[in-house]
Amino acid sequence: MRFLSNNNIAYAFPNTQGITSFLLPVSGPNYVDNGIMTADNSAGTGPYSIWYDSKLGGFYNIAMTFTTPATGGAYTNQGVFNPQDLSNRRAIAADISTDGVTSTTLLYNKDDNKYELYSISFASYDANWNLSPSTPKLRVELPTTLNSIIESAVSIFFAYYQPVMYIATESDIYAVTFGGGVVTSNKRYSAPAGETIAKAKLFMQGRYRLNRKQFNVTQGPIFDPPLNLNTNAIIVATNSGNYNGQLYIIPNSNTSTGELNIAAAKKYSGFGKILDFTQQGE
Repeated sequence: MRFLSNNNIAYAFPNTQGITSFLLPVSGPNYVDNGIMTADNSAGTGPYSIWYDSKLGGFYNIAMTFTTPATGGAYTNQGVFNPQDLSNRRAIAADISTDGVTSTTLLYNKDDNKYELYSISFASYDANWNLSPSTPKLRVELPTTLNSIIESAVSIFFAYYQPVMYIATESDIYAVTFGGGVVTSNKRYSAPAGETIAKAKLFMQGRYRLNRKQFNVTQGPIFDPPLNLNTNAIIVATNSGNYNGQLYIIPNSNTSTGELNIAAAKKYSGFGKILDFTQQGE
C-alpha cells in the first residue's frame, strides 16, 4: 500500500494499482496539515500512516488498509502525551526516525511560540514475533535558540535509525539530537564559499523508502543488500550563480550525533539551477 497527500487530503492505493482511478481519499476525518504525513515502510501492523490535523488539534492515522477506501481516524493510543490534546499547532516536518519504526513530527506551538517534537511508534514485530504496540513515546520542547534556525530552514529532515533531526539553512546544516528527550544542537556543515544550499535530504534508496523489507538477499524480490550509504549519509544540493548547481553526498562519521565526514563527500556538478531532487530506483 502506498500513501500520499494532495491538497491536505490523505490518499491510499495498492502498490499494483498506482493509477488515479484506484486513488481514494482515506475515510474519516482527513485533513493533513501542511501536507505532511509519515508512512510506515517496515511492513508493520499499523498505524500505516500518521499526520497532524490542525483543524481538530490532534494526530490522525490510517488504521486499516484492507478496506475500500482505507480506514482513517483519530489516533487515540495513550503514552507520554495525549495525541488528541494538541490544539493550535502547525506541522513543520515529519518522517520516520529513532529506530526505523517511529514517526517523529516537528510541530509549532502557536500559543507559546515554541517548537516541539512528538514521536509515535508503529506497531511492529521483533525477530521472535513479539509484538510491540504503537504508542506515543516522546514529547520534547526545543530550546527557543533554535527558532530562528528553524524559521530560516530550506529543509528539515530526520535520521532514520537515530533520534537526530537535521535543519538546513541556505548556508549551514545543523544536527539536533533528541534521544531520551535531551536536546543538543551542533552545526555540522557549511556550504562552500559562493554556494547556497537549495535542499538537503537523507540519502535513502528509492525502493528502500517504499518498502525496506523487499531487500532480502535470500528471498528477494531485491536480492542485493542496501548500499552502505543508505540512511548513513545526506545529500546536499547547492547553487552558485543563476544556473550552476551541485550535488554533494556526505557520509556520516557518527550517525548517533549527526556528525558528517566532510572529507569523504562526493561532488556531482554540471547541473543547472537546482530547485529540488528525489531519489528513485533500488
